[in-house]
Amino acid sequence: MEEKREKGRRHKKRWGKNKTPPLTSLKTSVTTALTVGGLLLAIILPLTAPTLFVQDTRGAPPTPYIVYGHVYDGYGTPVPGATVYINDTTGTTESLTTTTNDTGYYTVTLSNIADGDTITGAATKDGKSGQNNTTADTSQPDKEFNITISTLDITPPQPATWKNITREGENLTLEWTPSPSPDVAQYDIYISTDPNNFDFANPNATLPATATNWTHTGAFSTSNNLFYLIRATDTSGNTENNTNIIGKTTPTIRRGWNLITNPTTTPMRAGDIAADMAKNGIHVTVICRWLGTRWQTWISAMPDRDNFTIDPAEGYFVWSSTDGLWTPQHPLIDQPQNITFHAGWNLIAIPHHNKTIDNATAVINSINQQNGPKTVTWLVNWTKTGWSGCHIGVGDNFALDDKHHPWWANARGYAMFATKEGVWTPPG
Repeated sequence: MEEKREKGRRHKKRWGKNKTPPLTSLKTSVTTALTVGGLLLAIILPLTAPTLFVQDTRGAPPTPYIVYGHVYDGYGTPVPGATVYINDTTGTTESLTTTTNDTGYYTVTLSNIADGDTITGAATKDGKSGQNNTTADTSQPDKEFNITISTLDITPPQPATWKNITREGENLTLEWTPSPSPDVAQYDIYISTDPNNFDFANPNATLPATATNWTHTGAFSTSNNLFYLIRATDTSGNTENNTNIIGKTTPTIRRGWNLITNPTTTPMRAGDIAADMAKNGIHVTVICRWLGTRWQTWISAMPDRDNFTIDPAEGYFVWSSTDGLWTPQHPLIDQPQNITFHAGWNLIAIPHHNKTIDNATAVINSINQQNGPKTVTWLVNWTKTGWSGCHIGVGDNFALDDKHHPWWANARGYAMFATKEGVWTPPG
């Protein structure tokens, strides 16, 4: 008890009766104990109860503002790998740098943007640059902000389109409709025996922008199937990447009826043939198969009905509403196919043969040599205007492959009249 009285007397002696400690002394002691992470706690002692306040000695807390968008070249193509600079020029003067991704997109996050601040942007690529500016709208958390480098061109030209393919002896001439792009500098032609494997690092021919045809000398000196692809390059060095392939056996499909077969090693049904032609812009609506006494018909409007298998040794009538060049998207048959026929009219195809079978008379003679004299008396070719036939060497002794009949004997069908049934194996 006496110890407590002594402590009270010492307190009164130091501060005096009814006095409070000086504010400065209290502030010092509290500040020393409560300053944490830059926040200063102080106690103000008026005549009333104490009040606490917080002072942030680091400035205002940061608030995010997201700026995003694309960088485009002068043709509106997104630019990957462009360096982007974004600045708040009227507020915090914050400046950020980033790079566009593979789709030409970028995003940055600024801090403490005020409503109405001017944001400027710049983008550079290959030594060329573009600029733009916008105004911040802080009622929204972000702002789309696109930048165009108008002097930059990374946009490839539009492709040329194949027009025709013609045989001249052992040579093959390719024709195309030029690219509609005004800045084409050249065309590169690629040749391959595999339609899925071209060496794009080494074109087989490079031609000026004014070229519309090219002749492959000696194309028919080899028995290999050859496929061709043409690509355009513009004055800025951009090359387009179309995959429109034609081959030396590419069929010309006409608007109306066409007599064709499946010239590939891949089994196909009628619907598959229509889908394969559609890849070349050819619209097939009907495919008919001759069964000897009646027709079997596939219709695109009912694709699952009568979707019969296309036998490479048979011919089929195909109705197309468009003209076009059909490049089958599968390996071509490289072995003779046995052709089975019955008495009467047959629709046949010869997807592979050697050079001894190059006209209608040669086909008739070969069949009759294997099956007996006059087994076959007629071989008829379907043309744009109708039938044109050969009767045992008399009439139109049409060629299976020459410039008057586009080189696609592999895919063409024929009508053949036989006096009896039999089997023919074309010379390979």
